[in-house]
Amino acid sequence: MNAALTVAAIFNNDGQFFRLYDGRELSAVAAEHGGKTHKTTDRDDTVIIFPDGSAIGCTGDGWDVVHFDADAETPTYCTGDGEWVFILA
Repeated sequence: MNAALTVAAIFNNDGQFFRLYDGRELSAVAAEHGGKTHKTTDRDDTVIIFPDGSAIGCTGDGWDVVHFDADAETPTYCTGDGEWVFILA
């Protein structure tokens, strides 16, 4: 299992849940697993990228595990269904 999936599992794969019962937030748990937060072209969105290449995309009201789109002209991450697209700034 990659780091993004591990962090997602800690949050019960609930993309609208940003804080655990012990008070730790998604960004802190991600950092514990080596995740670094990156800004996107949308000022409200971020992408947390882990050392193993996996990633979590975050919007104002949710998050999801995303993958790198190698065919894009700019560094881009998106969900499997293409619903969410995150272009790194």
